Amino acid sequence: RFKAAIRLVEAIMEHNSFVKTQKDDWNLLWVSGALKPHVFQSLSRFQKVNQFPRTYEITRKDQLCRNMTRMQQEHGWRHFDFF
Repeated sequence: RFKAAIRLVEAIMEHNSFVKTQKDDWNLLWVSGALKPHVFQSLSRFQKVNQFPRTYEITRKDQLCRNMTRMQQEHGWRHFDFF
């Protein structure tokens, strides 16, 4: 069972014998926006999501730049000279 709101993902999941559900008994949750921390904390062992917590740290350019600059300062420019 799965939850998704993207048609392509729905079609692929249904083609692979998954059944869409609105209940909490899903195996896979596919979301396009950010997930709240309580969703990650309440996952059962059999439930999977298509995101990791705090992915915006590398997917948002401003956050990525801030983190890369901090890493340059913390670990030295020679390790981060590609940036």
